[in-house]
Amino acid sequence: PYETLHLATAAMGVAIGTPYFVARQVPCYLCQGYDELRCTVACPTGALEPTSAWTEVHIGIAVLDREMCLAWQGIPCRACWHVCPFPNEAIVLDERGRAIVQPEACVGCGLCEHACLAEPSAIVIIPEGREPL
Repeated sequence: PYETLHLATAAMGVAIGTPYFVARQVPCYLCQGYDELRCTVACPTGALEPTSAWTEVHIGIAVLDREMCLAWQGIPCRACWHVCPFPNEAIVLDERGRAIVQPEACVGCGLCEHACLAEPSAIVIIPEGREPL
């Protein structure tokens, strides 16, 4: 419903038709307001498995670059924490109000990357199964 997903082409280095999204442009909203994750229904390849709980979604993991993060540079910012569907679980704030990602609770929706005020984004989603650069 959000036109988030695209299908990979041969030039992308993954299987043709693999669903992907660019979080900085259009993140996964976890179909908030819907009874089910609409992408699993709409996926033409069957690559996305249905799940009944947002917490079972595993798109990727948010990785924070502290050198780019405004809060870690002393500038008050909580943008990623505010938009996270799992605040105080996937993204927690330390005693100075700086974001810390809890990988085990992060589903990789990309709302944090989309909301990040830094340019380029200080927080990015690393797809499931890939290593951070």
